[in-house]
Amino acid sequence: MSTVGACSVAISGVAALCFWVAAKGHLPVAQYRGTEAAINFCENWAELAGILLFAFQCENYPIFQHGAKEHDFDMFWFVVLAFGTVAALNIRPTKDQSVLGREQSEEWKGWMQFMFLLYHYYEVGEVYNAIRIMITAYVWMTGFGNGVFFSLKQDFGWVRLLQMLWRLNFFVLMLMLVNNTSYILYYICPLHTFWFLMCYAAMFVGCKIGGKTPTGMRLTLLAFAVGIFLLWDTSGTVFDVAFGYILGNKPQLGAKNGLAWEWYFRTTLDHWSALFGMAFALNYARCAAWLQAAADLPPRRMTLTLGVATVVLLGGFTWWCRSVFVLNKMAYNNYNAYTGLIPVLGYIFIRNCHPFLRRWYVYPLYEFGKTTLETYLLQHHIWLTSNAKTVLTIVPGMPKSNFLVCTVLFVCLSRQTFRVCMAIRGHVLPDKDVTACFKNLGVLASTVCGVYVVASIYTTLFPLPIRLLFVGVTGVAIAMSAFMCLQPALRHENSDAESGKEAELEPLAADSAGDGEAHNLTPADRDRSSYGFPILILVLSFLAGFTLLADRRQALPALPYRCTQALRTSPGHWISMHKIPGTKGGAGVVSAPRHGPRPEPTCIGPGQARSSGQLGACSVKSFRFDDSRDTAMGFGCDFHAYAGKTAQALLGERRRVAVIGDSQARYLFRSMCDALGVQIPEGGAKHADITPTTLAGSDDVDVRFFWAPTAKEVQERLPTILRWNQTEAHNPKGEEFPGFMVFSVGLWDTLHKKDIATFFAEMKAVGKTVRSFRPPGAPDLGAVSGQDGAPQPVRGGPVTVLVTPPTIRNSKLNTPEKRAHMTEAHVSVFRDGMLAGAAEWGLGDILLDFGYLTRDPESDWDTTDGIHYPTVYYEAATQILFNSVKYLRRLPDSETPPPPPLTSKPPGGMGNPGLGLVMIAVLAVTLITGDSYVGVFHLSSYLFSGSKDKAFGQPVSPRQSKEPKAHVKSDDAKSPGVSA
Repeated sequence: MSTVGACSVAISGVAALCFWVAAKGHLPVAQYRGTEAAINFCENWAELAGILLFAFQCENYPIFQHGAKEHDFDMFWFVVLAFGTVAALNIRPTKDQSVLGREQSEEWKGWMQFMFLLYHYYEVGEVYNAIRIMITAYVWMTGFGNGVFFSLKQDFGWVRLLQMLWRLNFFVLMLMLVNNTSYILYYICPLHTFWFLMCYAAMFVGCKIGGKTPTGMRLTLLAFAVGIFLLWDTSGTVFDVAFGYILGNKPQLGAKNGLAWEWYFRTTLDHWSALFGMAFALNYARCAAWLQAAADLPPRRMTLTLGVATVVLLGGFTWWCRSVFVLNKMAYNNYNAYTGLIPVLGYIFIRNCHPFLRRWYVYPLYEFGKTTLETYLLQHHIWLTSNAKTVLTIVPGMPKSNFLVCTVLFVCLSRQTFRVCMAIRGHVLPDKDVTACFKNLGVLASTVCGVYVVASIYTTLFPLPIRLLFVGVTGVAIAMSAFMCLQPALRHENSDAESGKEAELEPLAADSAGDGEAHNLTPADRDRSSYGFPILILVLSFLAGFTLLADRRQALPALPYRCTQALRTSPGHWISMHKIPGTKGGAGVVSAPRHGPRPEPTCIGPGQARSSGQLGACSVKSFRFDDSRDTAMGFGCDFHAYAGKTAQALLGERRRVAVIGDSQARYLFRSMCDALGVQIPEGGAKHADITPTTLAGSDDVDVRFFWAPTAKEVQERLPTILRWNQTEAHNPKGEEFPGFMVFSVGLWDTLHKKDIATFFAEMKAVGKTVRSFRPPGAPDLGAVSGQDGAPQPVRGGPVTVLVTPPTIRNSKLNTPEKRAHMTEAHVSVFRDGMLAGAAEWGLGDILLDFGYLTRDPESDWDTTDGIHYPTVYYEAATQILFNSVKYLRRLPDSETPPPPPLTSKPPGGMGNPGLGLVMIAVLAVTLITGDSYVGVFHLSSYLFSGSKDKAFGQPVSPRQSKEPKAHVKSDDAKSPGVSA
């Protein structure tokens, strides 16, 4: 349970904080080996615990309800351009002008990280393919950074291995402990851990067993290429044998189709990238030498040499853009592994083709690129929440201000998390001491397990207030015990200081991977006195405030405003199977579907029973929702058709529905009865009430129609309708009033030349009467998003649904009176008045704009009298109403319509044997020629030098080269993630 994990982290954090406070009083004498290290470790652990508990609070006990993520393409590009402008004003000269130098690689990671974070925040599925390329670049950097490091350092020891695994997994394991999440949810961490281990194995075999020669290394990479081909580019059987039995197919958080399938999907997307990154590392010296040699040529020859390479690469990039990049998300995923390296290599060439471009770097992007792992992980719980499905809300009702405040907090905590985790790693995993590393890991793991057991006992036995007391007492007791145990050391060091003996200082944080490490902590990083303690106090203050103000767990998020707008208008489109006169299209071209079949019906109409989601399945006229979460352009609101028990479940405890109004209300009433399974009598008088003959469901869903075509008649009949339940003998739920009241008026008021002001006054009186039946203490229905996106409460009592009049077809009106007083111009005045006045009247819990649903020019062919429409229109309105109810209510788990069952999916289906063989051939050419651009550099040198350039003479390995070393370390190759 996440509560147990949070409790255990709280105990350890309190203990560390108390020890740090107590030990600070002894700083004048506690400046020596061991004691100072313990103090610094506790300080860092207390800060880490505070950040983890803050993430727990943001998820489970926020002050304000989590906000819904909104698709905002305009805001996405506004933030990108604003940050880009600021970044462009902060360009600085680089200290390392080599190809893919330290500052340049951090800058590259920084702008990619920035783009992907905004992609998640604003749900801009339109840029999915571009974000996927950025992930390919990160995986490529993992192979390249580790390839360069292992080629140069030849360090395959346990310390390096443990330090890298710590960097990749320590913080994610702590987040899993606190928030009770799964490892695969943060799939970037297992993905990069896997490719780091693959790179480690490949370079170890090549360097230790391959004879330490370039040929042996290249043959090793080709052998690994064959293994990658068999695992990912065949039918999936080999992959299933290798991973399926270990991972299993049980669906879990972050892997709805089973862990084996999720791992197959994630790894397949970029399964060639890391290997080609290692190949680039082997050819790095030659690539850097060629670029330098080309820059040293006379201007004309330099332009021609670089120009040929640019034209060839630009041609490949143009082909990729026009043939692959434009594919939809699902189709593109099948080609990313084979073509994603085209833009990656193109970017590297353009960024490094001239020394002038390597001389500068963008400082804000460089700084942002340092903390890619931390920003990726913390975005799930701080900044975004609910595992990156909702938005953290600190400034409710002001989305832009909230974005700014949350972003500043998110970035600051991410940078602090990076510093703290690196400092703790320096204490636990010191350089060149394998025994100390394993010993420290054992002590740390044992301590965490022991505290977790204590936390489990507290969580089981005590309620929250007492549990918090015990957490504090236990933490203080642990801190005091540890402090007392260190008193002898303090006295010993004090006597050494008084006797004049020098004591050896313990470093606060050792370098993580020797002198080649890219992210060593500088003295400024180690000096935390200026900002570490204030940040810790800030985090703890937030924790205290959240705990005091939150009185319950996080409820379901509000419905996004775009979904509210869609439900109020038309969240889909009409499909016609007949040709429209005057158009060039044939049958079925009126409105093309956006996505493929879904498990739930999305096609409302005669063809629903056969197959949903297919154009040909809907005969004559059908309405189809445009909301699939499987498409980048959908609303993402999960609209679909409800019928039978799933429709009944939406009503919850409110089993009695009153439909009140004119003939439009009667048609809607019949469609609702069909969907709910309520049987009603056939025939009968048109202008009369309708009572069902058979109720629906075991709990007896009861739907009644009350004829009241004008606002005045509704006002007069309303007291009787509201007491209808009290006079019925059959009322199993004991409802005092109807749970739902559907009003459809306006047509008769228009026909009888009623003044709009009078209509307003009568509807206001109706709303006042309904509100009087919302007694204090009645259970709240839930919340919907208002115009500003903030949750708007729906009070207890009847839920009101206001249906506007349809679009009037003047040419079809069949009486002189209607043609004189019920035209679209007349009716639109009342329709607009209802839309504007619903909130003021208190009748707009759900606003169903039937006029919008019928406004299509094609609908002119579907009405015979200009007013009434075929049944399918009212069926569509019913389903829009049901979907509104679904999001309006906060349904308890026992009442929520059951979601589609999670099913496992066997690996396979994404590999391409033909393209896999092409990748092996390309890799072979790259390794044989020593040209990472598959001979492009060779060609350019041959054309304009008359012979091979000196950079491609004798084979040169990175460790033999005198060229500047690349500074992209595997520690840095942490990528962000993308929703697939």
